[in-house]
Amino acid sequence: MKKCSDCRREVSKNKCKRCRKCNDIFRHGINNPNFVHGMGGTRFNSVWNGISRRCNNSFYKNYGGRGIKCLWKSFEGFRDDMYESYLEHVKEFSERQTTIDRIDNDGNYCKENCRWATYKEQAQNTQKNNFVTFQGKTQLLDDWAEKTNINRGTLWSRLFQSKWSIKKTLTTPVIKGANQFSKHLLDKT
Repeated sequence: MKKCSDCRREVSKNKCKRCRKCNDIFRHGINNPNFVHGMGGTRFNSVWNGISRRCNNSFYKNYGGRGIKCLWKSFEGFRDDMYESYLEHVKEFSERQTTIDRIDNDGNYCKENCRWATYKEQAQNTQKNNFVTFQGKTQLLDDWAEKTNINRGTLWSRLFQSKWSIKKTLTTPVIKGANQFSKHLLDKT
């Protein structure tokens, strides 16, 4: 029996059908004109596929549906511009915490407007963010939740459902086990 030259498994031919690299080569063949980059099945390639899918389909109302375009004409162009910085981000934060992020949410996908970010960083760069100013300091509701040690959902409910003032929202302590919005509690604060 021969061994796969990439993964070293025993195979009947030169390449096995199990490992990702071998599977790509097996399905497409190195000499196949469609087999260009050898990165099929990688997380980096999945990011590219997601960008292409979102931008080329008006079904995605926050991307292609509102005119966001991918200015990279091919995977190779995307790889040439972004792969090195991707590897650096992965090294620091792990592959699971590496996502593509547009710096300007109204801008297109291109080298100048894209960066690698963690999920937390990306969540802070969205149209749906709630910025709150208190005592001259403006920050995200998530940041106020962290600073005050009050759940973000509680802060959001106080501000937007119960229409509390910002001061009252951020300074009223949470009473464990009580409905924070009961009329008798509101009257005491």
